[in-house]
Amino acid sequence: MGRLNCYKEAVATLIKLMEDHRDNLVVIFAGYTKEMQDFLSMNPGIRSRINTYIDFPDYSGKELTDIFKLMCTKASYSPSKDCLKYTREYFEKRSTEKIVNYANARDVRNFLEKAAANQANRLAMNLDKKISNRSIMALNMQDVENVDLKKQDAPEEKHHRLGFSL
Repeated sequence: MGRLNCYKEAVATLIKLMEDHRDNLVVIFAGYTKEMQDFLSMNPGIRSRINTYIDFPDYSGKELTDIFKLMCTKASYSPSKDCLKYTREYFEKRSTEKIVNYANARDVRNFLEKAAANQANRLAMNLDKKISNRSIMALNMQDVENVDLKKQDAPEEKHHRLGFSL
């Protein structure tokens, strides 16, 4: 309850600031739809002081795949055609699922990081062979097909701390 009171006090302070400086202050609130609705409901005065709402829809599977390609380029990865086809199908499916903690473009970054880890593990299995620069840059089907972002969608489990007590 203490945290909620702190939030309410911060919102009340912000509303006063917005009112006192309304001619020379711009405030931008950004967040996921449900969380923003909760925020706007926290204080009856805040909603009446906001006159513009912009809703940014989630990216489509194609847009997520384009983001994946861009991230690959920036990281000097060269995904194969079958890798891109799989990735497109994966993001098409994922973008239509109703996932509570859906991270949209952050999913792409997480996907690429896991694919890169898979690629590194795959290359490490062949250390007896010379690894070319081309191999280091290549992402293939084997690197992406076992990426599972569903684990990150699960509600967080409570972590138990290890330590000593007196």
